[in-house]
Formats: sequence, C-alpha cells, structure tokens
Amino acid sequence: MKLINEIKKVNWFLILSFYGLILILTYFSRKLPNVLQSVIHAFTNLEVNWNYNHGIAILLVSFLFTNSVQ
Repeated sequence: MKLINEIKKVNWFLILSFYGLILILTYFSRKLPNVLQSVIHAFTNLEVNWNYNHGIAILLVSFLFTNSVQ
C-alpha cells in the first residue's frame, strides 16, 4: 500500500510532458537539421555535428523544466 501511495504522489503530467518534448524536439532536429544549425549559428559560432541533435534537445528541455521541479 505504501508503494501505491507513493506512485500516486508523482506528477505524471510533468514527467510525460518532459519526455514528450524531448521526443518531439529530437524528431524535428533529426528531420530538419539545417534549421537547428541555423538557430545555433544565430547565437554562437559553433559548428555542431548532427549527431548531437538528441543531446541538444535534452539540454533545451532540461532548461525549460528546471524551475518546475519542486
């Protein structure tokens, strides 16, 4: 019973939205790599390899969700 009560306390919407956004951003960064390159070049002078797309998506979503965890 204690495990069930602990599972009910979890904010499942926050977890699902976090991973959902990561999946969506990774999908679009893989399908539209030139857009991601253009956005990165607008802010930095880095030449980012397309293999980093998933990591960049995780980093961006992590920044978005940093303040929402209590």
